[in-house]
Amino acid sequence: SSSEREIFAPFGGTVVAADACASCPEGDGNTRGQSLDSVGATYNYGLGATAIVEFELSEMSPEQLISLQQDGYIELEFHDGVLVLSDSYQGHSIYLLMGHLEPGSVEDLTHGVMLDPGEEVALMGNSGNSSSAHLHVEMAINRSGIEDTDGENISIFFWNTIAAREGPGDPGLRINPFNLFDCYFPSLHGPLAGSQE
Repeated sequence: SSSEREIFAPFGGTVVAADACASCPEGDGNTRGQSLDSVGATYNYGLGATAIVEFELSEMSPEQLISLQQDGYIELEFHDGVLVLSDSYQGHSIYLLMGHLEPGSVEDLTHGVMLDPGEEVALMGNSGNSSSAHLHVEMAINRSGIEDTDGENISIFFWNTIAAREGPGDPGLRINPFNLFDCYFPSLHGPLAGSQE
């Protein structure tokens, strides 16, 4: 059922980009086993229907920021007894890429759409290089307000601009998302559990 595949915004955020993958029919799993090169840009390099959401660090709770600091991703300081982001992380955001979404659930996601905490973002799907419904998640920290002004493929935009990687295999600015978000994984992969239970 779709209620088992709903993905919720863990924090308030803004849609940076989304691509419903016009080459991906609903429930598409027929590309499994092909190389990413054979799937190419029309399948978002294997990720199928994809969305990127930005969450500003300044809007996160102290607990969430401490989790990021403990994992070595950001620096925090005390100013007058209050825990704040260090100057080097002021004006930065977490960018969340979600792939293999159900194409129809991404069609209304456009640049600038605001999401409330716990709001449904999309449905976990089977688009792109996938043999069963699951969620591909990548996250990076970079300056706030990054936009795709060049009309790049959404996967390339995330990897090369937001994550600022130097090539395949380079993590760039990507971080491990699983310590920050309350994730659960029915059959190894699953939706981000926001405030919905």
